[in-house]
Amino acid sequence: MAERIDDGSVPGDRRDAGSDVWLRPEIIAGYMRLLFNAVVMTLVVTLVVKFMVTVRDDVRFKLHEDELRELRLIEACRKSYEQNECSPESRVPALEESCDEWFQCMNRAQYVVPGGRSRYQSGTLWARTVAEILNSFVEPISIRSVLLTVSVVCAVVLVTNSAFGSYRIYHYNRSPR
Repeated sequence: MAERIDDGSVPGDRRDAGSDVWLRPEIIAGYMRLLFNAVVMTLVVTLVVKFMVTVRDDVRFKLHEDELRELRLIEACRKSYEQNECSPESRVPALEESCDEWFQCMNRAQYVVPGGRSRYQSGTLWARTVAEILNSFVEPISIRSVLLTVSVVCAVVLVTNSAFGSYRIYHYNRSPR
């Protein structure tokens, strides 16, 4: 006859041993706790990633706007330079200073490369965009509302984890050894 283990199952009988594991409440509670924490972490990571993507898109849009603004200014300078006949051969002495400014403004075109951005410019826009987004969230919401929301979310997570943990301890202490 086959020898029996303490719980009454036969060592070679996998069906009983496998099904018994899934019927143990402490294991089910552990997996439920893991699933709950995984869902919470997935939501948090999703929110953080969406925030970062939104900021990145806003920064790209603002950089594009800045480039277009700069190119329009350069075009206006070029137009003024040509309309006032500021070439050195035909320049009027009264417009000497204005012509020099328009000439310098026109020649900035070589420094404005569409799609090309410096790290400083991009970093500054990132900081400005994050500040604008945070201000738009904070202005309409009072600090009490934010603290209450954070407290409720933390309490739900802590209570759920404590409940799963205490259930495992309760069941472990009540089970015969």
